[in-house]
Amino acid sequence: MAAPSKNKPWVRCPACGAANDVGRPFCTKCGARMYSGEGPPPLVNQPRKHTLRHALLAMVVSFCVITAVVFTGLVLWPFALSGDVGSPAVAEEMSRTLSLFNHAVENQRFLPAQIVTEAQFNAYARERAERGREMKIDIFPSRIVLVAGEPFLGLTVTTRVVLTRENRGDPFSLDGVWWGHLPLPKAAARSKTLALARRFNIETDPELWDRLQIENAESGRMVVGLRSGRGGE
Repeated sequence: MAAPSKNKPWVRCPACGAANDVGRPFCTKCGARMYSGEGPPPLVNQPRKHTLRHALLAMVVSFCVITAVVFTGLVLWPFALSGDVGSPAVAEEMSRTLSLFNHAVENQRFLPAQIVTEAQFNAYARERAERGREMKIDIFPSRIVLVAGEPFLGLTVTTRVVLTRENRGDPFSLDGVWWGHLPLPKAAARSKTLALARRFNIETDPELWDRLQIENAESGRMVVGLRSGRGGE
C-alpha cells in the first residue's frame, strides 16, 4: 500500500478511512471507490500558508547570508604589496635604527630624527618574517602605505595601514586601516600594528608606536622622529 505524498493534500477513504493522494479513483488499501455522487471526501492536511513571520524570518536569514558572503569577500580580497627591497646589509641598517628608537623610548632619552628608507624597512621585514608572510612599505611625499600579507586557508589575507598628510611640512597622520578591503575603525590601528609586529617578529617597545612620528617624506624614504614622552626633551 502506497502512503500519501508528504506535504500534499490527501483524502480519507470513505469505506476504511485509509489515507490516499487526491485524485486516486480507488482506495489503495481496500479498493473501495473514493468518489461517489455526493462529491469527493474533504481534503486533509492542507499545506500551510506562508505567514508574515515566515517571510520576515526568510528575509533575516537571507540578509545574514549575504552579509557573511560580502564580509568574507572583502577580507579575502587582498591588496598588492609594493615597495623597493634592499640587501641584507641594508636590513642591518634598519635593525640598528630600530634599536636606537627602542633604547631612546626605554630610557626616556632624546633621539634626533632618523632617515628610514623603504629598501631598509622592507629588507628588514623580509628577514624577520616567517615563511608565507610578507610585509612592505611604499613611501610617497604625501602618502605612506604599509601592507602585510599572511596565509589563510591557502589564500593571502592582507592588512593595510595608510598614513597621509595634506601639505609638505605637515606630520603624517593615520588615514585608515583595512583588513583585506574591509575598513576597520581607526582606533584599531594601534592593536593591529602591535599584533603585526609580534607576528612578524619585530621586537619593539609598545610605547614606541605611540611616540613615533613621521615628520617628512619623499619618494622612497621618510624622516622619523619621536614625540615628547615622559621625561623627554
